Amino acid sequence: RSNWTYNLEIGTGGEIIRNNEQAIGSISDNHTWDIGQAAFSPDGHTWANSTEAYGIMLFDFDPTTGELSNYREVHYPNMDTAEGMAFSPSGEYIYVTTAEHLYQIDWMNSDTSSRVYEVARVRFPDAAGWPVGLGFINAGPDCRLYVAPGSSTNVFHVIHSPDEYGAACDFVAGAVVAPTVLEFDFPNLPNYAPLRPCDPDIAWGLPVATEEEPAAPVREARLSPNPTPGQTLLSWSAESRYTELQVWSLDGRLLQAQALVASQTQFELDLAEMPVGTYLVKLIGESDTQTLRTIKQ
Repeated sequence: RSNWTYNLEIGTGGEIIRNNEQAIGSISDNHTWDIGQAAFSPDGHTWANSTEAYGIMLFDFDPTTGELSNYREVHYPNMDTAEGMAFSPSGEYIYVTTAEHLYQIDWMNSDTSSRVYEVARVRFPDAAGWPVGLGFINAGPDCRLYVAPGSSTNVFHVIHSPDEYGAACDFVAGAVVAPTVLEFDFPNLPNYAPLRPCDPDIAWGLPVATEEEPAAPVREARLSPNPTPGQTLLSWSAESRYTELQVWSLDGRLLQAQALVASQTQFELDLAEMPVGTYLVKLIGESDTQTLRTIKQ
């Protein structure tokens, strides 16, 4: 029985700078909300925890202090069998699973009667007769959400367009067939560039091995100065042949888009009118894409 949270601020050397504890939110009288999943919103300012007892427990999160505030709850049908939860790439929707149901929740909508949409009900036997349902959810670097089957089987599900409302989110049950059983697990989708938005242009179903010749190494683009008070020079090699430049916020909003000439190798980026913060600069070319991080001071 507890509503305590604990957060540690870790220094660059791995040392603990600050250790905070805080009591906030509802207290469970039993252990029914031990099962569930928690996640931060893409902009890093909301923390959500799906539980069997209280549905989605939502908190505002201060990334500077680690403190939670503004506790509220979002209830949905069948939450007594809550399983997984994830934000859509834009943060507009939260997806939750119960044992058999997938719900899309417009969590910022104040009209509680219309903010929960049932996307699908999943319950079917696999080839061995095991029941396939719904489990944990993991966000992929391709802007899709991957949903575990909730049982020991060899398939999992995919939400192809999670930022779209209702049926347009394009949920496909059993979309991926694994070579072995998953044992209630969910897909491990490492993203080695966590500060860049997911990229919907990544081809879905890429092979994990190939006999083709490896691609030539990517020539890195550069930003200077970085951090910048406003203007920064972006430069890249002529071989890259970039045709478009985009500036994104960390929560996945496109802020600027600029066409480039394929032979161009430099561009002076003006962030003077932007608020202080971190931005992502995406260069899109004929054969490759690069994303860089810049800090506006």
